[in-house]
Amino acid sequence: MFEGFGQDTLDFYAELTLNNNRDWFERQRDRYQRAVLQPAVAFVAEMGERLRLISPHIVADPRTNGAGSIFRIYRDTRFSKDKTPFKPYLGIFFWEGSRPKMENSGFYFHLEPDRLMLLRAEMKVPGRAWLQFEVIPHSPGKNLVMQTAFFEPKGLPGLLYWYLLYPIHGFMFSALIRKVIERARQLAGQQGD
Repeated sequence: MFEGFGQDTLDFYAELTLNNNRDWFERQRDRYQRAVLQPAVAFVAEMGERLRLISPHIVADPRTNGAGSIFRIYRDTRFSKDKTPFKPYLGIFFWEGSRPKMENSGFYFHLEPDRLMLLRAEMKVPGRAWLQFEVIPHSPGKNLVMQTAFFEPKGLPGLLYWYLLYPIHGFMFSALIRKVIERARQLAGQQGD
């Protein structure tokens, strides 16, 4: 059962940002297993069940080796100027489709301390498109919720889709974010802004 990501999850990543080296990580490996991977596996299992209510064929794979929903913590530094070996965030992807994982549409969850919490939902359209929802700490007890729509049209069908539906998207997306915030408040039992 998923009980949430605890303060130690955020503390682990905050400390990793300051100590992004193999020696530090090896000393913290058990903590990583306990504070990050165990709740991430539970999150994948529980969120997978919930996502299947709206998308029956969603893949929620709790493997932690990179082949499943939970991205590996190790960075590929072969062609990067940045040689830090670890990602200072948790990435989880729930996908739907028969192609290789990253070629499918799906939902992406990103957890990074003092940055943002992000859920990315991809859409099936002529081109690459996704909605990105960010919850950013704003002031004590308040968060800024930002929704951004991204679209990279593919060919003439993609351009037609974009220009024909652009006016509708503004109305549709603004209504969507209001409903998301309203539902979050209901679930949290909060009132006001």
